[in-house]
Amino acid sequence: MGYILIKEKDSIKVNSFDLSHNSYTIKLKKREVLLVNQKIIDRILLIELFKKLNPLFKQIIFYLNEETDDTESAGKFLDELAKQRTIILNKYEKYLSLRAREEYLKNIRFLAIELKRRSITYTYVEQKGRRR
Repeated sequence: MGYILIKEKDSIKVNSFDLSHNSYTIKLKKREVLLVNQKIIDRILLIELFKKLNPLFKQIIFYLNEETDDTESAGKFLDELAKQRTIILNKYEKYLSLRAREEYLKNIRFLAIELKRRSITYTYVEQKGRRR
């Protein structure tokens, strides 16, 4: 339940409204702010997510640009991406809009595909023998 105070010339009116739809609360210094606009909620949450995941993304991009054949690191990065994906789906699913969630998961999926492509090693086995 939320309340809006409307101040007129000689009186103050109190209107109440229901907060059953999507809302997100953030703390700014000592005060709490309740966000109701979905675009603002998406933007705030994506900024928070980028702050948390930017170091991981930088490490993955650095690994993809290297020329080493270390497949163990690729596995660790894939596990970390899967963990972050589940965090997004479980923790932020009720706050993020479908479009913002899909956009962010698309970026994670792209990095996972590149890591899988990098970790696959091909071996060529030549068979010797007679052919008919």
